[in-house]
Amino acid sequence: INAEYGRNFHCWNYRRFVTSRAKVPHMDELDYTLKKIEQNFSNYSAWHQRSHLLQQVHKDDPQNLLKALNDELDLVQNAFYTSPEDQSTWFYHRWLMGMQKQYNKDNFTEIVSQEYEKVEELLQEEPNSKWAILTSIFLLKEIDPQSPQIKLKVDLLKQIDPTHTNFYLNLPSNQLK
Repeated sequence: INAEYGRNFHCWNYRRFVTSRAKVPHMDELDYTLKKIEQNFSNYSAWHQRSHLLQQVHKDDPQNLLKALNDELDLVQNAFYTSPEDQSTWFYHRWLMGMQKQYNKDNFTEIVSQEYEKVEELLQEEPNSKWAILTSIFLLKEIDPQSPQIKLKVDLLKQIDPTHTNFYLNLPSNQLK
């Protein structure tokens, strides 16, 4: 996949087809996606491909999957600080947290708290980062669904991104359950 088509889902789907037929090792493909992400953190297709590959690589070893998921949290943190306005990394982070909830139930609350602290730290530097604020809401909802901070953060999102006000108004009741 070259630079011109690096973000095209069709190209990535075709790549999955070709690499499966050619029996390219999943670890080689993980390395490739990392290279593409390092070239452009905004490459949602590469992040999406990683989500498929991580599950394939570690399908028979849940402990290694957990380690990989934790490593991915570190990778995504670097992307947050490099480009906090880019939605690709924030969506991938949501997927990672969903995987943590599924595979790491015993430590999930602790991980959510750690991630919340990291996002709040970023918000100290980037107080109007809508993706960071939105992520902090999702994380906070996992920690304390009744927190008054949720409403304050929703109100802030409505101010900095009025185009999506109706979406934000529905956050506390619909999307955070």
